[in-house]
Amino acid sequence: MPADAPQPLVTLVTPVYNGVTYLAEAVESVLAQTYANWEYIIVDNNSKDGTSELADELAQRDPRVRVEHPDAFVSQYENWNRAVAMASPQSEFCTLLCADDRLYPRFVESMVRAGETSPRVGVIGCYRLEGRNVFPQGVGALGSVIPGREAARHHLRRDFRLFCCPSAMMYRTEAIRRAKGAFFPEGWVHADIAVCYQVLQHWDFAFAQELLSFNRMHDESVTATVADRLCTIALEDAMMARRYGPAFFEGAELDAVQQHNQRHYYRELFLRRNLPDRREVLDYQAKRWPEVGGSFSRAALRKATIREWCKFVFNPDGVLRLFKKTPRPEAPPTTNPASTATAAPQP
Repeated sequence: MPADAPQPLVTLVTPVYNGVTYLAEAVESVLAQTYANWEYIIVDNNSKDGTSELADELAQRDPRVRVEHPDAFVSQYENWNRAVAMASPQSEFCTLLCADDRLYPRFVESMVRAGETSPRVGVIGCYRLEGRNVFPQGVGALGSVIPGREAARHHLRRDFRLFCCPSAMMYRTEAIRRAKGAFFPEGWVHADIAVCYQVLQHWDFAFAQELLSFNRMHDESVTATVADRLCTIALEDAMMARRYGPAFFEGAELDAVQQHNQRHYYRELFLRRNLPDRREVLDYQAKRWPEVGGSFSRAALRKATIREWCKFVFNPDGVLRLFKKTPRPEAPPTTNPASTATAAPQP
């Protein structure tokens, strides 16, 4: 974008329900952006904890901020979808900022710059901070713009987790407008992943090589209350490989990708062997698989159990590891920030 060119309008939305604890931080992070041409829409889903009043108060600080109070209470993803649908007709890019997350000051500026690299870019990602860890890891060599199919293939093969938390993503608003039905597909716990597979069938992916977003991990987050307890990340990775894999792979390669995700999934279930609600977890798995024409396999779980026990037994540290507390699933190892990420202040 030439220095004297007008800035594209960027829409930021925060759909929120009972988010009074962290909402002010999210709003302040938007007000602190170095980029000027944005609109910010807070969509309150009939909160009962003072969120509505706080949002109205915060909106008085800047005319670019407005609060919507729809009459109907809806599900989380229905609220997400009605929020992104409120973007101005002039909007060119859109980000959904969760009410418990926040953005670093250069988020909008850097994400727009990455998105404008090509008119075919429909999804933009960046480095995000979760606790003391920076994600995704190892993606610096991929380049700034990746064909959409290639980006999806990387994610499905588990090479990198290129897309995850919506607060670390930006979408071209035209991709939202072109969506057939709801932009964020309902029925998934991790619709923020599923939507990327849908969009990247038609658009490319850009990556801003900076640390631009903070994803808060706390006891009331979806990750803590649903994903960790019910193993939904590994489950839906395997389910999405079955649902979306045929759009990006075929033949033996498709079979290999689906099997790779299933092996990872059953391993994650094995790691939950000591959970007190294990029966509930397994019942949940069995209920979900028919959604993608599959079925839960206790035989595959037994194979994973034997395979993992063998690893433990033949590993010098295996016996000790067996008596350790079951680890929090899906948590990648702590590493230093990627060398290509621009440092950002600690939260």
